[in-house]
Amino acid sequence: LPRAREPAHGERAEPAAASEAGAAARQWVIRCPMDFKGESASPAVTSPDGLHGLHRVSRHPMLWSLAAVGLGGALAVPSAPQAVWLLGPAAMALLGGAHIDYRHRRGEGGTLSAETERVTSLLPFAAMAAGAQAEGALGSLQALARELKVENAVLGVLLAARWAVTRGR
Repeated sequence: LPRAREPAHGERAEPAAASEAGAAARQWVIRCPMDFKGESASPAVTSPDGLHGLHRVSRHPMLWSLAAVGLGGALAVPSAPQAVWLLGPAAMALLGGAHIDYRHRRGEGGTLSAETERVTSLLPFAAMAAGAQAEGALGSLQALARELKVENAVLGVLLAARWAVTRGR
């Protein structure tokens, strides 16, 4: 489960940003009150390139998770207009993720370093398959399996399969 943390956090600013009186300036950072990265902040579980968990798969795992739900729904409906409607989250993941990357490259709302861009990808599993991560293609898949809770994924797949079977699909 994610840990709770304070939503506003004060950090010391650079010495150049200190006030004229000599007192160190404090810069406030607003962040999500839930720490979804959890143990990924620990250097013991992070790979040499700084990746952990779903961030190995894509730079935007939340967007692509919603896209997968929409894709599953699109495959389950009988009509083409419903399927097209349910593909909206996938379009949002692709276009929204590209837009977020564009803004972060420009330093607006976050940062995206050249090194992070090299070892991760917008599209799920693309950087892993290309072997761009420190462990290589197979090693990064093995590291992902160690870092994720496989039991949760298996339970989710089994529940979805049971639901699909009981619906007659």
